[in-house]
Amino acid sequence: MAHDKDMRVRRWSLLAAALLALATLAPSQAQPGAPTKIVKAPPPPPLVGLTKLGELRPTDGFVDDGVTAIDGGLIALVHDNHTSAITATTVSTADGAVTSTLELTKVAPAAVRVTPLPDRSLFVLEVVDGKQRGVVVDPTGKKLRAHKPGTNLAVRIVNGKPVIATYTVDPKAKGGEAHAVTVVDARSAKKVPGKPARLLLSGADRRDAKLDFRPIYFIDDMTVAVGVRGGVWRKADDQRGPDTWAAYDLTSSTWVRDEPITDPMGLARRIPILAASSNLRTFARMADDLSALEIWRDGAPTTVTLDQPLDNYDPVAIQYATHGDALWVSLVVDPTNPTAVRRQKADARYLDLFEVQGARAVRRARVLLDKAVPRWGWAGDTLWVLEKHPVLSRGGAAITLYKL
Repeated sequence: MAHDKDMRVRRWSLLAAALLALATLAPSQAQPGAPTKIVKAPPPPPLVGLTKLGELRPTDGFVDDGVTAIDGGLIALVHDNHTSAITATTVSTADGAVTSTLELTKVAPAAVRVTPLPDRSLFVLEVVDGKQRGVVVDPTGKKLRAHKPGTNLAVRIVNGKPVIATYTVDPKAKGGEAHAVTVVDARSAKKVPGKPARLLLSGADRRDAKLDFRPIYFIDDMTVAVGVRGGVWRKADDQRGPDTWAAYDLTSSTWVRDEPITDPMGLARRIPILAASSNLRTFARMADDLSALEIWRDGAPTTVTLDQPLDNYDPVAIQYATHGDALWVSLVVDPTNPTAVRRQKADARYLDLFEVQGARAVRRARVLLDKAVPRWGWAGDTLWVLEKHPVLSRGGAAITLYKL
């Protein structure tokens, strides 16, 4: 009996040792064929190629869409949700620190943008009942001059002095639809010497009969009309020449461009795009067949090649802005783009920033997105990004500044 007891103890000892040995083996040795433990990939970085410098984030309000770049900073309009006050807030592009604030609630309660003038006064643009109007205030916020409303008001420089160019459309004018521009001194509101023009468009093709001119779109703060000019009678040939592609400056009543139409079919295809892009000399868009990114300059498109697969991006969410002499374009990554679908894993939703270099667009930076696509632009060498509300179309929670 004692012998049998010793044998049982010995067997249990051997079994325990075997179990202990199995427990100390690696999982792959202990259980051949077991699935390898999956280690999750790290989350995508919020920024690529950018360094955060600072931000402007109101505690109880929002930052409006109108952002103006100035030397060493930018001016943003901040709305207070509690008091309904509106303040022109200047921040440094070095670190986002607030350098000055100017109360505009009483003098310009519908302000949408502020433009500094050379004498340190400010031109404040308002929108009321669909019309724009302007107010000039001194550095303390005192009203110096109010400008008449119009369809579009803009600060321009003429002979080294700031002027206000007011473009007005009157669809009920006698004889047709009237387009006119007036130019006045920003401070005194006196008319600037010159011979401003008035276009009167009528008929099915909306043509000015006097000039024999059919405007397609406007540029330079709506002061220059671009379109098709009727052929001029050539006495030497005793016949009328062909139509031309021309630009007419309404501030001086002069033709500033007049050239032959060498590709009538191509122009016919471009006209709807240009008509939808008024007041833009340069802009970016996706080609109609979504096969390429197009950069349009002075009415002519150029196809640019991205250094990333084009079909990775949402073809609709395109923004653009100039930085010095270069155009920058942003595209938003489509998480379920064809490449992501093939690998059965969604991509991170990034805002990718590209610098256009000739016929090539090079990706320079990325910002990870949450919900709404932000607005962005340049203030000197500082990139500003305005967070957008996911539902509201106007303004955002904060402006963040980045160094490339």
